[in-house]
Amino acid sequence: MSQKVILTSIIIALIAGSISFLSFIEINDQAQDKIMPPQDVTVEEYSYDKVSLKWNNMNSRQKNIIVLFKDIQKDEIYNMRILSPNTNYIEMFVKPNIQTKVIVRAVTDEGINFDNDDLTFLMIRNEDEDHIFKLKDTEILLYKGSYIKDFDTFVYNGYDKETDQNYVKIDYIPYNPEENIIEKIIKEKNYSINNFMFPIGIKTLNKNINLNTPRYMNVESVSKVVDTVAFKKSTNYYPLIPTFLTDSDFEQIFPTIVNVYSPIFFNLPVYQSLEIKLYYNQQKEVPHFAELWKVKPEFDEIKFYEDLVFFNELIPIKAQSFRKAELQLNKEKKEFQKNKKALIFVHGLQIIDLKNKTEEGFPWRINSRFEYFNQWFRYIYENDEKFKDFDFYEFLYDTHTQTVEDFGKDLNEIMIKNDFFDEKNGYDEIYFISHSMGGLVSRFTVNQGDYDNIGNIVTINAVNRGSPLQNLPQLFSSQIVKNIVPNTNFMLPLLEIGKKLIVSFFNGENLTIDKEVEEILQSNPVFFPVVFSQLGMLDPFYGGTSINYDNEEYLANLEKTLYPQITEGKIFKSNQLVKNLNKDDKYLDKTVIVYSTTNEKSGDIAYNFSYAVLKAFGDMTGSTDDDIENDGAVPLSSQIIEGVEGPKIDNTYSENTTHKGILSNEKVIEGVFKKYILMGGIQK
Repeated sequence: MSQKVILTSIIIALIAGSISFLSFIEINDQAQDKIMPPQDVTVEEYSYDKVSLKWNNMNSRQKNIIVLFKDIQKDEIYNMRILSPNTNYIEMFVKPNIQTKVIVRAVTDEGINFDNDDLTFLMIRNEDEDHIFKLKDTEILLYKGSYIKDFDTFVYNGYDKETDQNYVKIDYIPYNPEENIIEKIIKEKNYSINNFMFPIGIKTLNKNINLNTPRYMNVESVSKVVDTVAFKKSTNYYPLIPTFLTDSDFEQIFPTIVNVYSPIFFNLPVYQSLEIKLYYNQQKEVPHFAELWKVKPEFDEIKFYEDLVFFNELIPIKAQSFRKAELQLNKEKKEFQKNKKALIFVHGLQIIDLKNKTEEGFPWRINSRFEYFNQWFRYIYENDEKFKDFDFYEFLYDTHTQTVEDFGKDLNEIMIKNDFFDEKNGYDEIYFISHSMGGLVSRFTVNQGDYDNIGNIVTINAVNRGSPLQNLPQLFSSQIVKNIVPNTNFMLPLLEIGKKLIVSFFNGENLTIDKEVEEILQSNPVFFPVVFSQLGMLDPFYGGTSINYDNEEYLANLEKTLYPQITEGKIFKSNQLVKNLNKDDKYLDKTVIVYSTTNEKSGDIAYNFSYAVLKAFGDMTGSTDDDIENDGAVPLSSQIIEGVEGPKIDNTYSENTTHKGILSNEKVIEGVFKKYILMGGIQK
């Protein structure tokens, strides 16, 4: 290549580079001329009467920064500072009990303003009133019972870049920041943090969130001994208590920090500050499903994955299975070959599984639902010749998102669509084996019509009149929550219950906790419903609240004993749904009731406790023996539909068998099959 060509190429390259460089300078000048608002405005520190803010300046050519504090309710500025253009930090006076909007404003030479995104805060000093913190798509209600003695409550909103989620943060800080709370405890020896459950009201205005669906909210809590050291940090999803229970426009959430006690108990640490962060738009719906699965008796060793607790890592589980899922039936008709008879199994209340992880060949989703009737299918598998005329089904449903009646309607519709009741193409005989809540679902299923091919409807330890334990979520009523006086009076009786449980379990002594249960429910009414709901032992949603007790006199006496200051009948409401079913049931003569009772020596410490709680309720109300005796979940009077004539009552297996334990009792399994399924239930 000639030198002339090379020189020409170099000149062209230099000219092109110069043009690009000049273009860059021009674009850069335009960018600098465009003023951007301050970014990432955050609350850095706060104390008795001051708030410190920090932000990122995005401009080098702004004239100055103005910071304004605006009273949102009165729509007026109450504090203002003018700062030099490069300032990115300020400490300012704050008015208590006023929701304040923070405006950090970049001002140009031409007087044009550029404001930050919304940031508001509220410093609560008046602990005798409820306070509402309002945002565009959420309102947060701080009840009187959510405050801590000698602590300010500071509330503000923020944005988490890592999770891309907005949040509301609630911080509890000492009135006097110079005072060391731990030293105060040592000196006075009587200081205590008075609550470790924080009732918070939530009104969701975000139209993308389905308010008619049971939901959980993500909550992060941090306990600190000093300002910069986190003693304990935890993140959990907590149930949003629905408005039909709270009797208000606000749902409720109860973030629980279980180790914040008075120092008089075990010298546990008392924290310098506490933080609760509500990711108010990060809500998980409880998955809805209602599926009828045709299953085939077959032995297999299967492997699936499940949480030990709701939200931990999945763990592998191996199990022996005695049936295989063959075909899912839904509300669209499917063609398949039918046998002469159908046997449908319907399980009871299940824990909430937010992951709803379904694996191929494992429609049960969680181990407890899979194990429910596994031993029953073992009997079928080992005695297959006796069941040659049967098809087998399991109705798998989430148990939470609808009432028992609605789940019954779902099952009925699936059966109709697939010709279960059809005289020509249907089954000659249809049988049900159901447990607990499933008993009501089965009864509601058949009562949707008049069918000639219904055999026996076997209900095992069913909540045929509901259970008083499921009345406990009614204590989430705003009448109760708004008037909770924070205290630790429930701690001593709670410790006493724990001690008695251990002694009873190991020494076989009677467990009597009437006094302790009454004291806890009076001093902190929401303690049991909060803890049991979070553990999955109670369901605060549509399914669980549709199986509360129907005995009006019992509930009125319980309310009168515990809360005489409340107008009678305002808290514990009876179950009209099951009351109507028991009055109008067209298939009572087809209903077979298998029941059991237990005692405080069942060998299962959880059922020992729940048995003693129900017994305490019965004693408090002056009830009959049938209302006092129970299986650890359901009173005897509910299982046998006391006061209703028609069902066949089988007391063969009644002695000392727990609510769930009866399902693995070999005598029960064999007896039910021989007497109520294989012998037939239809008079020809």
